[in-house]
Amino acid sequence: MKRISSDGRIYAFSPENPPADSVSQGEEFVVECSDCFTGTMTADDLYSADRWESVNPATGPIEVEGAGAGEMLVVDVVDIKIPDGGLMITVPGMGALGHRFDHAETKGVKIAGGVARITDKVTVPVRPMLGVIGTAPEEGRIACGTPGPHGANMDCKLITAGSRVYLPVNVDGAMLALGDAHAVMADGEVCVSGVEVASEATLKVASVPRDGWPCPCVETDDSVWVLHSAGTLDECETGALDAAADLLVEKGGLSVNDAACVLSCVGDLCVCQVVDPLKTMRVRLPKETLSQLDIALP
Repeated sequence: MKRISSDGRIYAFSPENPPADSVSQGEEFVVECSDCFTGTMTADDLYSADRWESVNPATGPIEVEGAGAGEMLVVDVVDIKIPDGGLMITVPGMGALGHRFDHAETKGVKIAGGVARITDKVTVPVRPMLGVIGTAPEEGRIACGTPGPHGANMDCKLITAGSRVYLPVNVDGAMLALGDAHAVMADGEVCVSGVEVASEATLKVASVPRDGWPCPCVETDDSVWVLHSAGTLDECETGALDAAADLLVEKGGLSVNDAACVLSCVGDLCVCQVVDPLKTMRVRLPKETLSQLDIALP
């Protein structure tokens, strides 16, 4: 199985980045990813905000052979392997509770037996996920730490083994890149970090016609979640709900009024993260509802 080394990494998504490697559609491959600190921090180090431009490295870009601009990239997350330890940080002025910190701390977190030890008294089950996954934008340069229509640092805890991610193909080859894994992270990522870890992600990719599907999306066992990133949660809410409603109207044949009623009953609206340069939210479309409307999955 092909392995793509974390030595090939980017700190910003751009169509100008040369590919670090290439993969065929349908083949499984392993992507080695460093942690969000590029492996430069230990529990004895303190994080400062001036490091922001050099965090969240993404391995890649990975050229997907045969993927054409205007299509949609479907990424199957087959597995995510993580080491036996990670880091968490708290920094004054950073994160949703940064206003309450009077000093910075870096916490080493031990991982064993499927749980992470957050404090002497608190352990939580691990659920490895990818914080950053995206494709090259059509133009410009977007730091890996900033989410957007191309994906990137969405910090969606549903991007885990067994899920499927839909991303736009803005340039030929898609130029996929990923990283910023967490052993476990709650919705919100309150302290600006989950349990930050290096990772090895096994993936499989294919490009398909976009055919009106919103991007980015995450497909789980029972639902498709539409994601949207913006400067405020109000803007995130509007963007995610507009995209979900458009899908129900254009592919399901509903009126806007009926689409709103359906979403008000089944469209759970959740926060992914509130701590990046843009915030991210997601809205749920149950597969049962999509089936009732004869909306076929990609």
